[in-house]
This record gives sequence, C-alpha cells and structure tokens, in this order.
Amino acid sequence: MVNPDEFKERIIDIISQNYKIDFSGDNFDNSVKRISETKAGKIYEWVSQVIEDNIAPIMKNIKNKKYNGIPLNQLLSFRKELQISGNDYRIMIIKIKSEHYIEFHLGQHKYYDKLRKDLGLTKKDY
Repeated sequence: MVNPDEFKERIIDIISQNYKIDFSGDNFDNSVKRISETKAGKIYEWVSQVIEDNIAPIMKNIKNKKYNGIPLNQLLSFRKELQISGNDYRIMIIKIKSEHYIEFHLGQHKYYDKLRKDLGLTKKDY
C-alpha cells in the first residue's frame, strides 16, 4: 500500500520543477492506496524515463482547440497503462512544450477516455 501524499511528493521530486503540478483522477488517493510498493517503483521509474526524454510523447497538432486554455499544439502527453487490483488504469502526464509539467492523471478507462477526448487524442495517436 502506498501513501498518496508520499506518492505525490515522490513524483514532484522526480519531475524537479518549481511549477506546481496538479494530481487528478477518479478517486486518485484511493487508487494510489491500492498500488503496491513494487508497482509504485515502476511508476517512479517510468516518470524518470519521461523526464529524461526516453519516452516519446503523444503530440497533437490541433491549433484551434484548447485544453485548459492552452492550445493543443503546445502540449505533450505521456501515457502508461497499468493494472491495480485487477482493474485497468491509465496514467497521463501532460506537459507544455519546452516548459513545465502541469498535470499527472491516474484513472480508470472511463476517466481516461474523457481526458483523452479533451486532449483531442485518438487511439491511433499512440
């Protein structure tokens, strides 16, 4: 079992930026509590790989649509699939190009599907 506050702090430490990152998801804290320490370690490693530019981002070149006031063509998204207690989850990290990471999402398919649509992403994008 992982402590949600410690999980968030660890992600913040890995990202290492002065800009605040938002943590969102359906029942985020409860979902994190169900993550094993081993799985959390894999998530921390994945986040490190994202920060070190070892994982290719999902990009969308849509200029006239915005997500939280930011044009979609200015955003990079990173996606990871995982299972928690036998349920499929997705992690999505959102970053402004050449700037800072702004959001870390953890949610089941329904939550992720809405986020994906808000970002203008289709399954063929990743």
